[in-house]
Amino acid sequence: MLTIKKFTISVIIEFVFSEKYKKLKNIPISKHRALSYLKNPRISSSDTVMFLAYENNELVGYRTILPDYFYQNNNKYKIGWLSGNWVKPEKRRTGISTKLFNAAYDEWDGNLAYTNYAPVSKAVYDKTSEFVKFQSIKGLRAYNRFNFADLLPPKSSFFQTIKPFLRFSDFILNLFCDIRIIVLNNFLSVKNIKFEYVNFIDDEITEFIKNKIDKEVCRRSQKELNRIINYPWIINQAIKDNYNKRYHFSSTDKRFNNFNIKIYDDNEKLIAYLMLTVRNKRLSVPYCYYDNNINDVIKIIYKHMLNMHLSMLTVYNNNIVKYLRNHSTPFLFKKKIFRNYFITKEANSKLSDNQLFNFQDGDGDCVFT
Repeated sequence: MLTIKKFTISVIIEFVFSEKYKKLKNIPISKHRALSYLKNPRISSSDTVMFLAYENNELVGYRTILPDYFYQNNNKYKIGWLSGNWVKPEKRRTGISTKLFNAAYDEWDGNLAYTNYAPVSKAVYDKTSEFVKFQSIKGLRAYNRFNFADLLPPKSSFFQTIKPFLRFSDFILNLFCDIRIIVLNNFLSVKNIKFEYVNFIDDEITEFIKNKIDKEVCRRSQKELNRIINYPWIINQAIKDNYNKRYHFSSTDKRFNNFNIKIYDDNEKLIAYLMLTVRNKRLSVPYCYYDNNINDVIKIIYKHMLNMHLSMLTVYNNNIVKYLRNHSTPFLFKKKIFRNYFITKEANSKLSDNQLFNFQDGDGDCVFT
């Protein structure tokens, strides 16, 4: 018989430090992700954020929810992002995912959303007929170095088999890229750009972005952004530890860093704030706010790509994407990509259909992964 247990945040914190958690073959949430949930300014003590499916006292599936708000004009609506769904392999296609979803749907009164999804998860959501496409955003993926060994093996078993050869090919090709990068680094100077790294969102940044978030769906402010910086879901780890091997979602990586950058004009006035996320060889731009100085923002992004020898940039910010498409860039190759946002019909009914909604790249759970 299948039993579904529901967890609020206080119960989760108690759970991840329990003896029962230590003995699980498959853990439903990492300790640092649980702590990040606890520090979420948008979580309530009554929010059910984890659902565990047990069969004969064995954990056979789980689902986690990230609490958030959607804003429209002066109104805000509580929403839960579907973020993390797993079923034991031998128990798949037995309806467990659907039962976990139904439990979450009922608990959240139908106010759910998702993005950044795996195809198998989307199949579960499509089956429910409860979701509509809320928005589709055009993005860009740009490649600065060769990285076949990481990009191709997930696509087929053949590439997985020849991964050592792909890694050797990357090494040879990137020898030439390194020479190219040295030349570009000298050419793409940021000496005339005044910028500063910070490790928290201060009052100056808060004031700067205050009037720029009015048209956004999620409207991240000081508390939310500082929580993202201080309580990530992924931590740096040289090798997988005992817990990471039992968790089926991103929890650790060899390199994961957020860089928070303030850009100033000649009068020491703040003209841009951006958060850059580096995960291994990839760069993304979860949050970016600026006045009329897109060139400085682009140069800072380029410089990080080159100095850190990063292979790939993924970006959905409309103005950055337009600039990269319409200008000559240092990238070897660029391609169009899309990110879709889905919300339930119930949530969609509360929002006006005559208003343009904007997402930052990091909204939902994207900034954490």
